[in-house]
Amino acid sequence: MYIGELIKKYREKHGLSMQDFANLSGISKAYIGVLEKVYNPTTKEPVAPSLPKIQAIASAMGMELDDLLKLLDHNQPVIVNTNRPAQHLNEDEKQLLDDYRKLNDTGKIVARGSIETLAKQDQFTNKVKDDEAI
Repeated sequence: MYIGELIKKYREKHGLSMQDFANLSGISKAYIGVLEKVYNPTTKEPVAPSLPKIQAIASAMGMELDDLLKLLDHNQPVIVNTNRPAQHLNEDEKQLLDDYRKLNDTGKIVARGSIETLAKQDQFTNKVKDDEAI
């Protein structure tokens, strides 16, 4: 079974929404949704969560990591090395990623929220500019 299928079964059994599970695991609702779809719509390949994400999922389910890994399909891809250099990033992006990795869990939540807020503000600003151009 793929990790997304396990999450969905767990949520349904315990009457949890995606947001409830996201809150329990510390993983975004959007990513939970991606995992539950199992396959990346672009590549048609199974979504590959990292070991830290799988650990967070196991904790949310009240399981040990090893026990959850034993339930996964042998075709479930997993990203083992999350600290590998991101070749496609420019220097500023690499520095931001390095800084983000140094944050504790609370700092990561705050940073994520700040980035989401900035992205929404940027979207709104661009929409206003587009509307004014019409």
